[in-house]
Amino acid sequence: MKKIFLLILVIFIGCETVSVDNEEQPKNEAEAKTTENDVVTFSTVENDCQKIEALKSAYTKKGDIYYPNIPPVLIDAEEVFADVGMTGKKINEIPEAVKKAVVANIFAKLNKRLPDFTALKNEKYSDCTNDLTYHDIEKGDIILSVTHNDLLMAIDGENVVHHATLCIKTPESNADTAFITIEGVGKNIAYFSLDDIRNNDDTAYVMRCKNITAEQINKIVEFAQKQIGKPYNTNFIKKEEEESFYCTQLVWAAYREAGIEIDFNANEINDYGVVLASDIYKSPNLKLVKYSD
Repeated sequence: MKKIFLLILVIFIGCETVSVDNEEQPKNEAEAKTTENDVVTFSTVENDCQKIEALKSAYTKKGDIYYPNIPPVLIDAEEVFADVGMTGKKINEIPEAVKKAVVANIFAKLNKRLPDFTALKNEKYSDCTNDLTYHDIEKGDIILSVTHNDLLMAIDGENVVHHATLCIKTPESNADTAFITIEGVGKNIAYFSLDDIRNNDDTAYVMRCKNITAEQINKIVEFAQKQIGKPYNTNFIKKEEEESFYCTQLVWAAYREAGIEIDFNANEINDYGVVLASDIYKSPNLKLVKYSD
């Protein structure tokens, strides 16, 4: 059981294969809206061509990122919740005892995939770097990056965005500690430099809010700075938690403080309360301004 709870500590990330392409705007305002109560499950999206097309049209498309490319761990979750009669229920509707049992089952499935990805990491990804520079990165920007940690790959695939970092001031060099994030198990929220991202992550994407005021940016930064020193959030399915955070949750919560929703799944897809790096990547409120590998 201890091993399972250690694994729970690291599920803060993940999603679909990424590439950079031209942006495709929503066709019209009606297509860009869904009702708050129109919550569908992953399996519904995967098997319903109309819903797939609706989701593609309803959000800004960046590259080939859209449903039905669904993280394996969330497919695992839906299957297990279905097994215990909780299909379609949101995370706050599910008893704590059931959630604990479900998480144990999910990570049992994950463990079966892990050896293959450990071998893949050792073979292909022993040294990860990228050539992102501080030029054109601004206060309030989000850096999403691809890591090739074996566990993270087992959770949601080989070449996917996992990690999120917030820029809290316009950096003056690659060594400038102008960024805030939390790196994972046993770590606390802290300041980082761009060099940390350059030397550890394989690919980086700089995201910027399309319509944002200086006042909103200040609110985002102030919220993030208040979280310095807080620990890693072990309850990844509770993104409203503010005593601890995982990296994507921290960035999402900071933007929420300024009244900006950057979780692509918000109210449309039942992902059991998880905010993933790819959810941020796909947000219609953000645009891709820089890419580096």
